Amino acid sequence: MFDYYCQSYVDQFLPCYFIDKYAIIINMTIHQFIKERPYLVWYVKDLDKLDEASIVEHVLNYGNWDDVQGMIKILGMEKTAEIFRRKSIPSKMGRQNYRPEIIHYFNLYFNKYVRQNA
Repeated sequence: MFDYYCQSYVDQFLPCYFIDKYAIIINMTIHQFIKERPYLVWYVKDLDKLDEASIVEHVLNYGNWDDVQGMIKILGMEKTAEIFRRKSIPSKMGRQNYRPEIIHYFNLYFNKYVRQNA
């Protein structure tokens, strides 16, 4: 019954509905997603200028589990993992923007769910 109710709700009221406790995002861009979560990028004035890598960084560093899962539903697990892996490696100057505990956790998480290209 819950699935039927959700489906009829979705047909009438896009863009999203809930199954279990995680939102299934339908027809939502990553920029719409971050605009609904200004607490993750409180110091950014123009959210449209954020690129995907910056949004992934902010969601992983400052978001809760529902934020992370919603972002993964939009970008996909593989693309999110690829962005994270590329940006979590320190630059030539030794700089990267992920906190150490975030790097550790999401390395374990993405290594479990997304195979790395050799």
